[in-house]
Amino acid sequence: MKWKKDSYYDSIEQIHKSIVLKPIISLKNCISQDPNGCIPISDVSKRGIQLEVPMKVARFLRLYPSIFEEFTGPQYNLPWFRLTPEADEIDREEKRFMRIAGRT
Repeated sequence: MKWKKDSYYDSIEQIHKSIVLKPIISLKNCISQDPNGCIPISDVSKRGIQLEVPMKVARFLRLYPSIFEEFTGPQYNLPWFRLTPEADEIDREEKRFMRIAGRT
């Protein structure tokens, strides 16, 4: 999956001031854009700097269990991550709002 910069989020001042909000959004987008709605840690662990994660990606994801849920994946017994049901619902609402607002 190719990562794409989101200029809309880059324009919001509060995101620039927060050291965790931008990486949370970036990781949330990586997971929600995957057709299965989950990713192995190997998909994002090497892209920590690109995603602006201030520490090891797995550790960062584990710091936010209300957003990211860890499970053992089907391949190679690696940790996989998906959005929690609550975070997934918020993501769906955000996408609905963006469609209504004309920004897809």
